[in-house]
Amino acid sequence: MHFSKESVRLIRFVKAKIPISLILVEPNKRGVFIQGAFRGNLGIIGIALVFNAYGTEILAVASLYMALIAMIDNPLSILILKPKGHIPYQSILTNPIIIAVFLGLVFSALQVPLPTFISQSGQYLAQMTLPLALICIGGSLYWENFQGHSKDVIWATLCKLLMMPLLGTGLAIYLGFQGQELGLIYLVLSSPTAVSSYIMAKKLTDHGTIAAEIIALSTGSSILVITLGLMLLQNTGYL
Repeated sequence: MHFSKESVRLIRFVKAKIPISLILVEPNKRGVFIQGAFRGNLGIIGIALVFNAYGTEILAVASLYMALIAMIDNPLSILILKPKGHIPYQSILTNPIIIAVFLGLVFSALQVPLPTFISQSGQYLAQMTLPLALICIGGSLYWENFQGHSKDVIWATLCKLLMMPLLGTGLAIYLGFQGQELGLIYLVLSSPTAVSSYIMAKKLTDHGTIAAEIIALSTGSSILVITLGLMLLQNTGYL
């Protein structure tokens, strides 16, 4: 493979200005890093952002979008975090989120009504899930641990809150999305890292604390980042 003179100069410039250790992730941490960088908290924060922005009129579309994304994200997370050379078919098929989404789609397609006490209980549990999860995650955070892998946590958070929304929203604008549809895409892409990623990282790897710190940092930073992104889209006339 041959590189042009301009490409060689660019590579040398990057190596000179940016230490390679600031970019590369250790092999045993890559699974946790990748999961934290792409897997969003759609079911709790994502749906709440869309509801607060556009009300109930777009909830049906948002719910279907999030269900389909969950069916993709969870198997990918398991494959990313799996031990090398092992394909955990059983873990994928028995994943609670995948089972719940599948049953929800089946009930919706068959138009099976849920009893009132089940739907109300589900709403109460949904309202309690995020605060309880963040409390549990907060209990596992230690400043000493963050100092040891702050680079991985910060880079994963930047990928989740900046790179994914920038690339995804830019592609959506190129494809002609505007208004509520574009807002839906931006909000779900910019939602912070999913709380469930900590549980999977804790179960399948030795780096659950990194996943917890990515969740904490991305959740705390998402308020400012999402607000600035919405203001930018509104001022440019796309929303």
